[in-house]
Amino acid sequence: MNPKAKQLCSYVFPAAGSLFVTYPYNVMDGIFVGQRIGSAALGAVNIGVPFITFAVAIVAMFPMGGATIIAIRMGRGDKEEANHAFMTALTPTVLTAVILTIAGTVFSQQIVDLSGARKMGEEMRRTSADYLLLFRIFTSHADEQLPFRICPE
Repeated sequence: MNPKAKQLCSYVFPAAGSLFVTYPYNVMDGIFVGQRIGSAALGAVNIGVPFITFAVAIVAMFPMGGATIIAIRMGRGDKEEANHAFMTALTPTVLTAVILTIAGTVFSQQIVDLSGARKMGEEMRRTSADYLLLFRIFTSHADEQLPFRICPE
């Protein structure tokens, strides 16, 4: 195999492999939610997916680009510039994560409305916003009291 093609494959297969791990997680999440809680909750999960995917994509941009620059600078033996590139990638990653966490908390109802919940019933809109808020809470490791019931009666 051509050395350049081999090198390309060494980058492509791990990236594709991560997708093969991520998407079965989403499928299993859907199966458990649909079987345990019901179809309304499954709909709420699916309405929240576009924002979650958007947030993951935006926050992943900086570390991925930064890792490339860091690797190039480390390959050159320039550890100081590699550290600078690391901090340059880390700062916007943290800031973007904080902004998206706040947006997911404060504007959860508006976000799910943009994802299509506006056309659904009020219960679906509320359940979708609750799911998005719960997702945000558990991905940011926050300790807070929930102002709503997790499983509506």
